Amino acid sequence: MAVAACWKAVWQASVPNHIRVFAYRLLHAALPVNALRACRYSLQRCDAWCLQCTSVPGQPRSLETYSHLFVQCPTYRPAVEWLARLWDAISGHRPPLVAAVLVADDPAAHWQHRPQGAKHQLWTALRLTLLYHVWAASRTQHMEQRSAAAVVRAVIASISREISHQFTLQQLQHSCDSVPQRLLRRLDPGGGTTHFAAVWEDSGLVRVSGPTSHPRIEVLLSVSFPVAAPAMAAARLDD
Repeated sequence: MAVAACWKAVWQASVPNHIRVFAYRLLHAALPVNALRACRYSLQRCDAWCLQCTSVPGQPRSLETYSHLFVQCPTYRPAVEWLARLWDAISGHRPPLVAAVLVADDPAAHWQHRPQGAKHQLWTALRLTLLYHVWAASRTQHMEQRSAAAVVRAVIASISREISHQFTLQQLQHSCDSVPQRLLRRLDPGGGTTHFAAVWEDSGLVRVSGPTSHPRIEVLLSVSFPVAAPAMAAARLDD
C-alpha cells in the first residue's frame, strides 16, 4: 500500500512529465550517480567521488551517493535549506533534512508534521522540482549553473511555469463542462478543476484576481518571497 501511495503521489504531483520521469528513475535507483556507477562497473574508488565537492587536505573525499548529492553535498546544501525554509513559511513546520524525507519521501520516516492531502501534493511538487534541478546542475557542462543559487532560480522558474500551466488548464476545464471528466483528466492528472485551488491558491505562492469570468494570476514565488534564495556568486573580473 505504501508503494502504491508513493507512485500515486508522483503521478498527481503538479510537475512536468520530465520531472515525473526523473522521479521514476530516482525511486528505481536508476540515476547513475558516481558511487552507483563505480560499484556496478567495478571502477576505482576515485571514480565514485563527488565531483561537486572541493577536497579538504587530510579528509576523505565524499562518495557521490543519492543521500550525499541531494542532501549533504556542500555545493547544493543551501538549496536544500532554502526548500526547508520555504516549506516552513508555507506550512509552519520545517521538514527534516534527511534522505528518507527529501529523496524517498518514505511514509515511515520520522516527521511529526508530514503533510497530507493537497499539502502533500504541494510538498511533492516542490521537493521533486528541487531534486530534478540539483541533478541537472550536477550533470551540466556549464559551470555557472553548478551552484545552489542557480538551482533555486531554476526551481522558481520551473514552479512558476507549472503554476501558469495549471491555471490555464483550470480555465479550459471551466469552459468545457460538457466534456467527460475522464478526458479532462488526461490533461490534468492532478485532480481536475479543484486541484489548482487546493494546491496552489491555498499555498500563498499565487494571487488570483479579477472577475470570475476572466481571472488573472500573479505568481508571488520569487528569489525574495516568501524566503530569500541563496545569493549568486559575484562574477570575477579579469585584470
